[in-house]
Amino acid sequence: MLKTKPQVRAARALLLCSAAALLAAVPAAVAAQENDAAAADAGLQDIIVTAQKREENLQRVPIAVTALTSDALEAQRITSVAGLGAVVPNFQVIRQPSNAALPVYSLRGILAGETAAQVDNGVSIYIDGVYLGRASGSLFDVADIERVEVLRGPQGTLFGRNTTGGAVNFITRPPSGEFGVRQDLTYGRYNEFRSRTRVDLPEFGGLSASITYAHRETDGYVKNLAAGVERIYGPGTGGEIGTSRAARTLGEENSDSIFAAVRYDRGGPFTADYKFDFTDFRGSQLGFQALGFRGANDLPGTNPLGATAEFIFSLQPGLGGTNIISSEPLDAIYEAQRATDRLRSQGHSLTLAYEVSDAITVKNIAAYRKLRQLSLGNSFDGNKLIDPFGGTGNEFTILNAISNRKQHQYSNELQINGKSDAFDWVAGAFYFEENATNYNPVMFFKTFPPQGQPVPVTAADQFSNVDVTNRSYAAYAQGSLKLFDRLTLTAGARHTWDKRREVNFLTAPATDSRASFSRLTWQAVAEYQASDGVMVYAKAGTGYLSGGIYNGTRFNPEKLISYEVGLKGQFWDNRVRLNLAAFDADYDDLQVSVFTTVLNYENAGKARIRGLEGELTIAPVEGLQIGANLGLLDFEYKRFMSTAATGTPQDIAGIAKRTQTPKFTFAPSVQYRTRPTGSGAYASVQFDASYKSDISFILIPPADPALRRAATTQAHWLVNGRLSIADLPLAGAQMKVSLWGQNLFDKRVVEYASDISGFISASFNRPRTYGIDATIEF
Repeated sequence: MLKTKPQVRAARALLLCSAAALLAAVPAAVAAQENDAAAADAGLQDIIVTAQKREENLQRVPIAVTALTSDALEAQRITSVAGLGAVVPNFQVIRQPSNAALPVYSLRGILAGETAAQVDNGVSIYIDGVYLGRASGSLFDVADIERVEVLRGPQGTLFGRNTTGGAVNFITRPPSGEFGVRQDLTYGRYNEFRSRTRVDLPEFGGLSASITYAHRETDGYVKNLAAGVERIYGPGTGGEIGTSRAARTLGEENSDSIFAAVRYDRGGPFTADYKFDFTDFRGSQLGFQALGFRGANDLPGTNPLGATAEFIFSLQPGLGGTNIISSEPLDAIYEAQRATDRLRSQGHSLTLAYEVSDAITVKNIAAYRKLRQLSLGNSFDGNKLIDPFGGTGNEFTILNAISNRKQHQYSNELQINGKSDAFDWVAGAFYFEENATNYNPVMFFKTFPPQGQPVPVTAADQFSNVDVTNRSYAAYAQGSLKLFDRLTLTAGARHTWDKRREVNFLTAPATDSRASFSRLTWQAVAEYQASDGVMVYAKAGTGYLSGGIYNGTRFNPEKLISYEVGLKGQFWDNRVRLNLAAFDADYDDLQVSVFTTVLNYENAGKARIRGLEGELTIAPVEGLQIGANLGLLDFEYKRFMSTAATGTPQDIAGIAKRTQTPKFTFAPSVQYRTRPTGSGAYASVQFDASYKSDISFILIPPADPALRRAATTQAHWLVNGRLSIADLPLAGAQMKVSLWGQNLFDKRVVEYASDISGFISASFNRPRTYGIDATIEF
């Protein structure tokens, strides 16, 4: 349970004083804006990215890349990967209901959100160039992000580890080498409180360092009527899972994170960077409520439990339980199994770089990361259910899953960069190894004992109990040859070898299964600099998602080949930036999960993905910046062989829906910043919005139109705003104060829906939130 601590109350008082200062300062700052604001304009600032393993101007990189600076991240309140879905074309980040610390990604229609270590994801997450093996490890609250780069489309050469959809690279801030302190405070609706403290130390003997600590907490937005109910799992799970206590609110979060950076640089050819990050995340899962049940008109294979669940619901009023079914968001539900999940992750990386000459640089990135993810139960009915079969009067669940997942990984990447007037190149070798365990009982139709007694966990409840080892090796090279002053050709290739091992303890004796895969991926690009401000390119490339082995059954890799054309332009004296990309991709051997008596993965078929992406930024006059991004996506299954519909293999390409993938996204924004006053202070106001078309979550939609609509995120707009006064002088320091609001029009839509064998339920997005930020820096 989250409590209001004394420091939180003190922060509230400080922030309220800051709000008063903001409201008093706005008129003065606006009045100081001179009438000839449009007369001079510095234009748009260059954005430097490392999308090709070297620093380059974003507009000179022939790749579809969205780059967000620290200022842009702050303006839109993005502190982790979870906030990127609204600002990157054809990119979605959705919070899963099964674990509070598990996001689902969708980038150009490629999904990533698998929990099992035997299965990889097609959207890769990197932090300072270090590949993260598990999706759950990517929900870190990095305390000091300098820049985020989202590389859209397959990155078969330089970021080739499972990047059929693309890659997201977080770049953290290096030490400044000068003494400085920054304190950020936030307070908002639902008792949201965030504090971030950053300290930079002065450089000494070539060494500089910084450390940042951040704390964030917020209540959930759905009241849990079962708050405090305990489930004692320890004896039944051999200590793997302890005691769960139902959360007070659903969707609450409480996290602490630390980031430290040390740099050695004496101005010579050698530099060394060590970085450490740690996140301790505690949070309850989202409130999940019943929407309805499949019926007689649905395909038989899609409704094995729906009728039974509906019958159990019908008995509840007579047993003292509830059977609330609603397609409108509920403010309170009964979820005794939704406790406080926990994720602990940490990472160490050491980057060594040596300039052999003006033309050649050698770099090595060595890293170690680990995480533990504990889920203390989840169910999907949102009701108080009483045992319908035994007459015990005890509480009952249709489904409850608990899990304890652990993972650690080692990686090392050696890079050699070379450059000359006509030819730039990069070559490298990559090694990755991860070890993971997954203990995951899943209980169907479970009657719980009275409070205070341990929950029996039987052999029939065991869903997964495995040790997994994955190893990957790769070698790559890419070169860019300038044929003429304006024409450059780039080609690259990467060969990857994957080895996978699964030891399954659910069998007696344990089953030891192994599989190996290898693949050559490539990329070819032609770029033409039509003018100093306009570059066009054409690109062809392949992607590869490793195969695996699950419950002893081998499945093949996914493969993708993509064709892309793009334009990157800066016009009107550098006041307009326009980036466009159109792509057409063929997707083969899709990996899909199939549940019969056990869960397995198989290769189901083929798909074609076509789309268009655009990013526009305009700075027409000094202080005013207008932006927009657009995503169009057409994902068409060409063949989808599945047993999900009838129990026997059948091509469901004509009825299957690509989940978590809207066809149309649009995100406009506008920001206005006044000229500084005599004291240096200035005001700014920003509004940003995002539009998404319908989003499906269920592979085979329900036959009932009303239920199908209820389980779909309907097309909608979300609008956010921010008003700030910055660089206010304060006793030798500078202060910034901001009032902000998110989802200003309180639009409520389905955030995630699931189909548990015919029982369909959903969670809804967060209502309107608002608050105040204050920053003091000296």
